[in-house]
Amino acid sequence: MLRLMVAYRLRIELPDRPGALAGVTSEIATSHANILAIEVHEVDGDTAIDEIVVEVDERWTPGPLAASLAASGAGAVLSSRQVTASDDPVAGALDAVVAMVGGDPEAVDAECSTALLALALGSSARLLDIDNAVLHPAGRLAVDRRGTIVTQEGDGWTLAALDDPKDPHTVALVTRPLDMRYSATEVSRVEALLRIRRSLLIGRATAAT
Repeated sequence: MLRLMVAYRLRIELPDRPGALAGVTSEIATSHANILAIEVHEVDGDTAIDEIVVEVDERWTPGPLAASLAASGAGAVLSSRQVTASDDPVAGALDAVVAMVGGDPEAVDAECSTALLALALGSSARLLDIDNAVLHPAGRLAVDRRGTIVTQEGDGWTLAALDDPKDPHTVALVTRPLDMRYSATEVSRVEALLRIRRSLLIGRATAAT
């Protein structure tokens, strides 16, 4: 009988030490999952967060793998979702960037917000000017420190990033659930996206004069 194979994207937190990833991949193999891709993210402190795409039988569920990782101490499954054809967050963000470059000027921020949600797996994303950003605790802290900050607010994390640390015009606020810590890789991607947006808007303003 032919079985249908599906893919899952697993977000796994593991100790930031040599051999830790090998322990995770061993547990994945034991769960009868075939690894298709691994994306390593760095985070501050003594842990790392990796995104691992696995191919599995349609009857496979992530629960037993999460339990075995926890029992062995190899890692913790922070999130899992079945992969769709358009699941790649970087590809989704790049599509939004293309729309930012080629679209109507009024649509730039809407497309930038879409890209922010894709790159940072956010629940919400807002672009605020400085006057409005400082009314938000995370936005004010980012402006005061002249740099990106990540802080816990309520039942989630908020990432506040500036479009330019030296002369900020815009602050991006991206939120997501508390069980999904932001990695340094995601922070860098958000900062790069804001630089693209700023450069694009400056270029259009210059062309219009």
